[in-house]
Amino acid sequence: MNDILIDLNVLVAESAEAYHAKASEFLSSHQLIDFMKCPWLHYKKSAGLIEDQESPAYLVGRAVHVRVLEGRDSYEQEFAIGGPITPSTGRPYGPTSKVFKQWAQDHHKCVLTADQAEMVECIASGISMNSEAIDLLLYGRAEGTVRSDYCSVQCQARFDWVHPHRGLIDLKTCDDLTWFEADARRWGYHWQLAFYQSTLETMHLCSSRPARSRG
Repeated sequence: MNDILIDLNVLVAESAEAYHAKASEFLSSHQLIDFMKCPWLHYKKSAGLIEDQESPAYLVGRAVHVRVLEGRDSYEQEFAIGGPITPSTGRPYGPTSKVFKQWAQDHHKCVLTADQAEMVECIASGISMNSEAIDLLLYGRAEGTVRSDYCSVQCQARFDWVHPHRGLIDLKTCDDLTWFEADARRWGYHWQLAFYQSTLETMHLCSSRPARSRG
């Protein structure tokens, strides 16, 4: 999509829950990567025989996305931070304890421990001090969705950020930047980006076509 101004109006604004609710109707990049790794795994997930489990690292990554791309208000609405305090020690209960789990359930939100929340703020602070990151996130739309017919398959994609001039911005977190290239290969980030580019281009071209006259 070189030299093309991306029309942000093609992006649908919807919650993550609404997006994932259509997983049985539309192919996503994660489903495609599952299929490339193992068609049987893809089938079992699609049939509901295997449920995706959110790891602590994924939870932090999701929190970073909301904090950085959607702002503090959205972050505080979606996540509860901290936890109940142990009276005898003055320290928070562990995240696996019954008291903590009950506290998390009562808040009806995703819960970050104090350490996880501190990590989220450190990452957000680091991004805010990077001039290139500031430029990329200065204009655009966060968490926009497109759905299109790509290669005769109904597909959907939810983008971290779309800049009208700079294109797709995909925010990734990792445990150690030293091994990021290996992580990118392991999780198929290059395939994901190719899928994103193709679905957005298909949708963008469709929206640019003049309407046919009816006689």
